Formats: sequence, C-alpha cells, structure tokens
Amino acid sequence: AAAAAAAAASTDSANSQHSAPKRRRSVVLQAQSSHTPALIRRVIIPFFKIPFVAPASAAVLIIWAIANTGFTSQLQPPIEAFTFFADEHMVQKGINLNREGFAAGAAQSYNTLTVSFGISGVDREQDPGVDVWAPHVWYGVPVYDNAFDISSSGAQQFLREFCQNLRDAGCEEEGCKPAGKLVLQTADAVSCFIEDFDAWNSDARYEGTEFVDKLHAFRQSKASSRGIDQAAWEQSIGFVDGELRYVQVRAKMSLLEWQGDKIKEPVLDRLEKFLDGERARAPGSMASILQTVPIDWAILATSQGLIAGLFTGFAICFPVAFLVLLVATRNVYMALMALCAVAMIVSCVLGYCYLVGWALGSGECIAGTIVIGLAVDYVIHLGHMYLEAKHAGFHTRRERSEYAFNTMGATIIAGAMTTLFAGLVMQFCQLVFFNRMSTLMVLTIIYSWVYTVFCFMAMLYVIGPEHDQGDVSWVLEKIWPSRDTE
Repeated sequence: AAAAAAAAASTDSANSQHSAPKRRRSVVLQAQSSHTPALIRRVIIPFFKIPFVAPASAAVLIIWAIANTGFTSQLQPPIEAFTFFADEHMVQKGINLNREGFAAGAAQSYNTLTVSFGISGVDREQDPGVDVWAPHVWYGVPVYDNAFDISSSGAQQFLREFCQNLRDAGCEEEGCKPAGKLVLQTADAVSCFIEDFDAWNSDARYEGTEFVDKLHAFRQSKASSRGIDQAAWEQSIGFVDGELRYVQVRAKMSLLEWQGDKIKEPVLDRLEKFLDGERARAPGSMASILQTVPIDWAILATSQGLIAGLFTGFAICFPVAFLVLLVATRNVYMALMALCAVAMIVSCVLGYCYLVGWALGSGECIAGTIVIGLAVDYVIHLGHMYLEAKHAGFHTRRERSEYAFNTMGATIIAGAMTTLFAGLVMQFCQLVFFNRMSTLMVLTIIYSWVYTVFCFMAMLYVIGPEHDQGDVSWVLEKIWPSRDTE
C-alpha cells in the first residue's frame, strides 16, 4: 500500500511538472490577448483556428500574386507623354486642344532635328565636370574629329546627297504619320547650308582653302531665311578659333513634341538606321555624324533610365532585403518566406497598374522600388516576434503565431493606419504625379497588410519553423560575435 501510494504521488508530481509549462504559456497568451486589438483577438486568431482556413487563405493569395506577376510582365512604356495635370484640369484641356484639335500642328509643335558633322562626342570628364545636381551649369566640351574636312568635292557632294536623302527618308512608324517621312514635307523643313551656299555662289564649285574662305564669307554676309536656323548660320557653320571644325544640318521632324515613349522610341530607332546607312557611305572626312533633338530625346532617355533603374533596384533590393531579414530573424526559413511575401506584394501593386490601364511611367518606376521598403515593414515585425516566441516558451507553429499576433498586432495595425492616411492626403493633389503616388502608396499598405496577415502568417501557421528549424544564429555568431561570446 505504501509503495502504491508513493508511485501515485510520483506520477501526480510528474504530470504536474509536465503540465506546468503549458499552463504558464496559456496564462501568458491570455495576458497578452487582453492588450490585443479586437480585430486580431476576435477575428483573425479564431479565423486561423478553423481547419484548412490558413492553407486556403495562403493559396488564394499566392494564386492572385502569380496572376499579377503576369499582368506586371505586360506593362509597356507610356503611349502618351507625361502630363502634370489630369485631363479634366483646365490647363491640360488647353494643352490637349492645342495638340489634338487641329489637322496639323504649327511649325514649333514639331521636333527640331540637328545633325552634326565633325563632332565625335562630348567630353564630360574635364574639369570642373558635370554636376549631377546642377547639370545646366556645365555640359562638357565637344570632342572634334580631327579627320573632318568638308573642303573636298567628294565631301561636299556627300552633304548635298545627305540633305536630299533626309527629305526622302521614309518612316512608317506611328509618330511619323500622316507624313510617312522622317521630316515634314514642306519647302523649308530641311535647312541645308550647302544648298544655300551653292545658290549664293551661283553654283560655282570650290575646294581646299578657297572653299573654306568662301564659306566663311557666306557665313558672315548671308542670313538664313529659315526659322530653325534663328536667322543666322553661326551655329550651322562652326568656325572655332578661325578653323572650320563642324557643320550642321537642321530639319523639322514629322514627330510632334511631347509624345509618349512608345511613340518616340520607334522613330528614334528609324532615324538611327537612316544615319547608320549614311555613315556607311560617307567619306572618311565626314564619318562623324551625331544627331540630337532638344527635349524629347532627353525625356526618352530619362524614362528609359527609370525603367532600367526599376529592374536594377529589384536586383539590388531583393538580395539586400533577404540579408536584412536573415540578420534580423537569424532564420533562413523565415527570411525566404518573408522575401516571397514581399515579392508577391510588389507584383500585386504593379499588376494593379496594368489592370487600370497605366503604363510603366516615371511614377510607377519610382513606386516599384519604394514598395519593397514598405512591404518589408510588417513582415519583419511579425516574423521576428514569431521567432522570439521560443524564448517565451512557445515552440509550436500555432502558439508562435498567436504570440506574434498578440505582441505585434497593435503595432502593425497602427503603422498601417498612419501610413495609409499619410498617403490618402495626396489624393487631393491636382498634380497627376502626386495623385498617382498616393494611389500606389495606399495600395502598397493595403496589400502589405493583407499579405502579411493572411498569406505570410498563414504560411507560418502551416509550414513555419518549429523549435530550432532553420536557425543560423551559430553562423552569424561566427561572423559577428556578440559581447557575451567575446
């Protein structure tokens, strides 16, 4: 009897010791839940306790993210030019009427093309160098081609043929319609100084220094009758320190100003193909041929740079985000799952741009990289607390998930609300850029919160790390030893 009583007492003691930690964890969860927002305590946590709800929630959101990835891949450069105001704004109405309300635009509505001979490039490395914050202060210096020489009869004839070929150059791109040519088909659309020089000189032909002297006299005495030359030949016939270093041909393109990238880029490609053909047949003294258009080519290059920067940003931000997540959580499983959640948020935000008919413009490119930073915020908070639950005695997925919700639920809700209202303020802006940025910011916050709670946490609830799974603290300790280790 005594032995039986002792055995029973021992069993009761063991059961009591085994159940004590469980009771303590239950008490901790109950204490934490008293400070948890009602949305988390009464809706989200009970929601995940329903069988098969967590995997179903994660699966639905993953499928939607995959669909948005397909939408994102179909984003194209904008067809229309960037506008500061919406179409309903009175300023934009006036601009649109000027562009689209007439059968043809005024001469100043078309891009002015300048083709230079004798300049091989621009050196922007010389002192003081181009200041990226004030590029208008110093542009660089032209690099002249020392082989340039237009005094030979062959070089002069090539220039005459170039001007005629430019007038006849076809262009079937959308930006060239309805002319169907690279340049306008008007009498004064192409300003070719050699033709005016021949007329001024009664079609007499000169070579060598005699031609240069005659050309200098023509430059000084004869004014251009074409507006694109600004009534002078000083820029088209470039004498530098008394030496003829370059000449230029100007033309009014059939491409209207302020067109979208999708309209301008094919026209630029067609122009470059034409110039490649001219370079191939040019004599060696005229082989340096450069073209420029004052505004539209710069805007196109900026837009292309933003698009390239978007993908470069992705290539940098995602690996950096993974490293930050890995260092913060010290768990490779957690870092990979969090990175997948961030990628899904980005794809959903950019997929929305395609669904509402937006193009891959400047605002979308800028927002694309901003989204990554905003998307990481909520993920890393909940993921970190999921792992910290181990130190509070929680080891199962369900316990850890509830612990993360109870400790960080209020924080992510408050953070989402403050950022959401900060973004909503810009909805009242009249400038399109700020209005669109507001939409993208608000959408990012909504998607970040939804995917963090109902996809990322749902995945943790189902396949999250338990105990020490995926823990890489020992590796990081070797790289960055803690003070205690030292």
